[in-house]
Amino acid sequence: MVEGDYAPRAKCSIQRKDIAEAVQLAESVNLALPGLRANLTLWDHMVDNGMADLDHSALLLAIDPDSRGS
Repeated sequence: MVEGDYAPRAKCSIQRKDIAEAVQLAESVNLALPGLRANLTLWDHMVDNGMADLDHSALLLAIDPDSRGS
């Protein structure tokens, strides 16, 4: 992240899928996990803005778009 290297190793799209499944499972047992839901919003942003194939460390870009490194 410091060097702005977001080459895919563990893709955002896979992380987003896993988080979405965890949210769905939690909801199925009436478990509220607001932090997980907020996290899913960030992954949705990544996928919806063409960053699905970046490494999951690129989540930093959803929080701070200026953190692309040098």
